[in-house]
Amino acid sequence: PGSRCMFNMESHFLVRGAPEPVDINWSRLAKHPSVVLGSRLCVRLLLILLLLLFGILTSTISATTNLTSIRSKWAALDDFLSANSWAVPVFEQIAPLLLVIAFALVPPVLNLILDLRFDMSESAKSNSFFANYYVFLVTQMFLFFQISGAIIEVLTQSWDNPRELINTIAQMIPNNATFFMQFITIRMFWVLPVELVRLSDIVVG
Repeated sequence: PGSRCMFNMESHFLVRGAPEPVDINWSRLAKHPSVVLGSRLCVRLLLILLLLLFGILTSTISATTNLTSIRSKWAALDDFLSANSWAVPVFEQIAPLLLVIAFALVPPVLNLILDLRFDMSESAKSNSFFANYYVFLVTQMFLFFQISGAIIEVLTQSWDNPRELINTIAQMIPNNATFFMQFITIRMFWVLPVELVRLSDIVVG
């Protein structure tokens, strides 16, 4: 493959390998740099909006599926779960199952948004996709799901003593170890096999 010059001085060259012809996004070459810059700013705004919208959804799931909170409010459900301990793991799987279903909508939406970036190659678009998807998952799981339900309590405790914030988060994350294991298990044995089989392509074909 060829290469292109990225920086040129009298005695210094900085070059980077050019993408393969089949990997090049040829429509991108016809775009004016100002159009590319404007589109990438719009992409940033859309990504932030996507993060916030799913953050609201994640926070809602976190608040409405908290088993401890539900049992304290619904005496009948608490009595049922106390008499039927086998049902507790079933209720605990509701939150990770709902999140897996909701997050399954993210990749196609994220791909549509990243199409507006006008990346030079498909490889660059793929790199951008995985980087943004990683940020999305970490933000949703550790920010919106873990501490959104108790954010007021956390801020109140850490207002006078900022170190208390670190201690509170350090206690909250291990307490949700079961949730993380269930989330990973559901993704591994439910979602990933379906993606590998590519049922959507089979149905369309």
